[in-house]
Amino acid sequence: DKVTTDKSLLDQVISVAQKCVDNGEVDEAIESVQESFNKVFAYAKSVSANIQSSQSTIDGTRDALIEEIQKLGFKAGDKTICRITIHYTVH
Repeated sequence: DKVTTDKSLLDQVISVAQKCVDNGEVDEAIESVQESFNKVFAYAKSVSANIQSSQSTIDGTRDALIEEIQKLGFKAGDKTICRITIHYTVH
């Protein structure tokens, strides 16, 4: 029996991730985010290219890449979240 998988959502997220690379957003993120983004982005492209990827692998990779894209908002030198956390912890 032939197993059918749907990579369309993964491919859409890969396209968004590529735009983040192209527009410099990845380069502006903190180093640890850059590293994790690049690792998951490369893995996502390999999952998309692999005809034997299972649907659960495709879906999990899509979700992981979405999380990495969301992390790109953490810019080097941005301590806003830290200050807010410290404020609420102290007060």
